[in-house]
Amino acid sequence: MAKPITRTQWNKQHPRCFHCGLHLPSGEGLETHEIARGAARQRALKEPATWLRVCNGFWNGCHELVSGWPISRQLALKKTRDPENYDRIKVLRLFETCVLPSEVGKGDRRVTELEVDACIRAGEVAGDLPSRTRT
Repeated sequence: MAKPITRTQWNKQHPRCFHCGLHLPSGEGLETHEIARGAARQRALKEPATWLRVCNGFWNGCHELVSGWPISRQLALKKTRDPENYDRIKVLRLFETCVLPSEVGKGDRRVTELEVDACIRAGEVAGDLPSRTRT
């Protein structure tokens, strides 16, 4: 069985903002956003399926922008930019373990693959990534 990727290793593999495409080879100016809110966020810190690489406010402020998106749109970004770590079910299960039983499957916690694909088809994730590089 393969050893799980660490957050540091994953960050090094992704020197480009998933949203605007800004390439920062050193990684400075990029942050790792977790597709998680509230109590689910702590567990998301160790789950690659939740990680999105985005630039911070110093460059283009994509982190703040993306964090306000619905879960379906964040998952669409993950699916298009990091398909090898995309796992909608793992992400949703993080939310499911943090809610009252009466709330399981409601709101952002229940996102279908059709909804994720609809975000992609509608162009709700960034277009083709530009080849901009900052050193």
